[in-house]
Amino acid sequence: MFGVYYHLEDHLEVFRNIYEKSNEQVIFSGHVLNSSKKICKINLDGLFNMTASYTIASIPYLLDICKRCGFKKTELVGLRMDGIKYKLGWHVFKRGSAVFRAYK
Repeated sequence: MFGVYYHLEDHLEVFRNIYEKSNEQVIFSGHVLNSSKKICKINLDGLFNMTASYTIASIPYLLDICKRCGFKKTELVGLRMDGIKYKLGWHVFKRGSAVFRAYK
């Protein structure tokens, strides 16, 4: 699942469905926030002038979602920070792209 999860309105339900349909492992990638906290922001208004749903989450948040959906182990395989910054409340986070591997 490459570059898809962050366009989905109910990413938790999608990860549950993927868990049910997967055999051994799932590889997925997408944009992430550089934070050590579990953060997820859904529907950032005007982001990239897109009208579609957009979710951006931190690495700890995505690891937790995989665990909640039943994956026994999820690992960060690759990370590249691109320097784009987002202001969420009082905090400013850098964005990056990450690749994960989740094991059933």
